[in-house]
Amino acid sequence: AHNLISSAMTTYTDPDDGSNQWGVYTTSGTDDPHPNTPLNNRPDVFIAGRQVGVPASDFAGLTAGLAQLQTLAQNGGKEWTSSGAQGYHLVLRTDGKYDLYKVTTLESPPGSGYSQCGNESTAHSQVNGPQYYQWGTWSIKGLTGSNNAGNPNETLVSGSPFSIPSNGVIFFDDDVWVDGTINHTRVTIAAGIIGETNPSNYSNVTVNTNLLYTNHDGTDSIGLIAQGNVNVGMVSDNTMEIDAALVAENGRVGRFYYDDNCTISGNDYSQRSTLTLNGMIATSVRYGFAYTDGTGYDTRNINYDSNLLYGPPPSFPQATNQYQVISWQQLQ
Repeated sequence: AHNLISSAMTTYTDPDDGSNQWGVYTTSGTDDPHPNTPLNNRPDVFIAGRQVGVPASDFAGLTAGLAQLQTLAQNGGKEWTSSGAQGYHLVLRTDGKYDLYKVTTLESPPGSGYSQCGNESTAHSQVNGPQYYQWGTWSIKGLTGSNNAGNPNETLVSGSPFSIPSNGVIFFDDDVWVDGTINHTRVTIAAGIIGETNPSNYSNVTVNTNLLYTNHDGTDSIGLIAQGNVNVGMVSDNTMEIDAALVAENGRVGRFYYDDNCTISGNDYSQRSTLTLNGMIATSVRYGFAYTDGTGYDTRNINYDSNLLYGPPPSFPQATNQYQVISWQQLQ
């Protein structure tokens, strides 16, 4: 970890093995000290250091932020009301526009419905918790990439392609799948049903194939904000890159548990190779794209995009607007 890692919690119970740990800890290399011993630096893992017992970030403020984004979408942006189907599929383009589809059919869980393929009843104990409401494949049927040509399970919305709105805010009162590539574009895509209190009805954002910047110098910026989860679905690219800032207001950023019964047309989707995220993660509950039994993404490269501090996506909620010195080195 190349940035300072901090936790509001002084100690933490590891949900995988039940052990009592410091609020920021590692299982890499030699054993990390437990709370009955002093917290050391571990610069082999935490290069810029670690802190526990710091002030907490308040996720309650994101609720107001989501409502504000809806208002901005209605005034200078673009709001898409309920699709009347499974949700929308938004494909970003390098010409400052986006194609939009209504999703009509999702991949069903392989096997005998929900009795197989890794739902809550068959998953490990680590999948338990509020982040696992709405378990599903979160994959558009027949879609294994961003090429939509001829896919009968989604329909192009009349008027496509649409221009990115002037204030850069697109709001969905529904679930939305997002992929594609931008070039000199800044956009925030949010999904939520304002006033909804039942987690089973929260809107989610899903990315199953590459979501990319052309420029990594701050001129391109994508924000994805979900009332519920920010998902990577079951039928996701084996090697995938997501260039975006990700926020899950009430749920988690991550991938559901899919076991080795998750096979479609001979393809086993329980195991994926590499996921690279260039951006940031803000998640209400435990994030994760892999599990201790080897399912999920084997390699996860999670890189913070420092351009986000002074060049965030349009109207994106911020915890701070100032840099902090976390480490320094005298070169001469």
